Amino acid sequence: MAWLLRQSDPVACILLSIRFDPFIVTVYLRQGAFGGMTRRDWKIFLLSWLIANAWWSAVCFTGLFAVQWLRAWMRG
Repeated sequence: MAWLLRQSDPVACILLSIRFDPFIVTVYLRQGAFGGMTRRDWKIFLLSWLIANAWWSAVCFTGLFAVQWLRAWMRG
């Protein structure tokens, strides 16, 4: 995982967005310390928010679909 995170910022953004929340992703990828949120930081935050929500939507949909399929299978 550490090797993948060092490859590039887009790869790190995707992997971290799946594992952590957008705030942590933004803090990890920031280039400054106390200068406030730059335009780049806001882009990272919004992209991470989008990736995280898309990921969890897919996870929840898959889980609900699996439960529905299992119930139909058990009924015969």
